[in-house]
Amino acid sequence: MTNHPGILALWNDCAPDGEAEYERWYMAQHLPERIGVPGFRFGRRYRRIEGDRKYFSFYETDTPDVLWSERYLERLANPTDWTQRVMLDFQNTIRTVCRKAVSIGGALGGHAVTFRFMDDEVPSVACAADLEGGILAEILERDGICHAHLWIAAAEQTPAKTAETDLRGEDELVSSAVIVETTSVEAALALAHDVAVIERVAALQPGCAPTVGVYALMCILSPDMIQSGAAGG
Repeated sequence: MTNHPGILALWNDCAPDGEAEYERWYMAQHLPERIGVPGFRFGRRYRRIEGDRKYFSFYETDTPDVLWSERYLERLANPTDWTQRVMLDFQNTIRTVCRKAVSIGGALGGHAVTFRFMDDEVPSVACAADLEGGILAEILERDGICHAHLWIAAAEQTPAKTAETDLRGEDELVSSAVIVETTSVEAALALAHDVAVIERVAALQPGCAPTVGVYALMCILSPDMIQSGAAGG
């Protein structure tokens, strides 16, 4: 067991003719279903401003262990009829269980810059510490930056083959990701286009250049919100 929160990080595309149904499914069923699993703290969804995948989503859990718990694996093994239909429209899916190794800052930003690494090795503890005390701390001093995180792929992942992957295809994995939250799209784009910043973030995983994306927040859902909605209805 680890004291670090868990992160389920996803980047994906959707078949254009399936996007309307994808949105209805995600908001009406999928997001509440996932957040209803014990140990899930919240889920966030983002849409691309710049990047190689249209959607970026993540869930935070009490620990990474939640993401291979019996209750969560039961959901992966038994997708609903609606999920089975929508999963056929998933494309280019990157999905990884991570631990939140670093988190500095406070406020939630309306935009996110994602620096995504896909390597055979995960960063060392020393590299993570250097990143936290160096470039991440400096980024946080910039105008319009409110939060920065480092996610590192967990040693244990959910099964590579599930009823859901049978439908959408095999997922790719990240080795780590740096996520920076901003208060404006201008601050996000300025950071994403700063070559010096990218080079310094890249020191986290030498020899593996990060893929950079800029995303706008679409929604957040937590268990408290689900309960409040049920009480209010």
